[in-house]
Amino acid sequence: MSSRILWPEINKDIAPERTPATILKEQAEALSAITGSTLKGKVNHFPAILTRDKRIKFLVVGSWDTKKSDSLSGHVLLIIAPKLNNYEIPILNIAYHPLNTYPVYITSDMMVNAGEMEKEAILQSDSEEEFVDLLKSILSSDRVNRIIHSLIAQSKDPDPLYVDQDDPF
Repeated sequence: MSSRILWPEINKDIAPERTPATILKEQAEALSAITGSTLKGKVNHFPAILTRDKRIKFLVVGSWDTKKSDSLSGHVLLIIAPKLNNYEIPILNIAYHPLNTYPVYITSDMMVNAGEMEKEAILQSDSEEEFVDLLKSILSSDRVNRIIHSLIAQSKDPDPLYVDQDDPF
């Protein structure tokens, strides 16, 4: 008896869906490009879970929780100021199930002060289009804009507040 392949035909030429993590990485690269690398964007990955009180909880890598089927793919978008001793500030967190890229859950303190969101609120986006719209509203918020301009100004200061790691004196 010969063995037969029972898997469905898989078309490898289909363009893959852009994952929320891919979109965040694109925005991280865009920040570096538009600031001439004065600021850098970075995306860190952590396994995560969605808690009962609707918060994203990042897990310790290698813990038993990360192997459970309810663990999510979690990512943090950071802004880094290399000339300020690599000062970094998290802008938002996202999490989604590895088997389904949507819905994606989003948390961010960046819109709290503007009254656009409650502290610890979690947003849900059910499609790439919704995710991009939410991401745009967070990244273009007044608070993020103030942070970016402040970090750029301090990075250009001839006497920065933080010591450059490469030249401590």
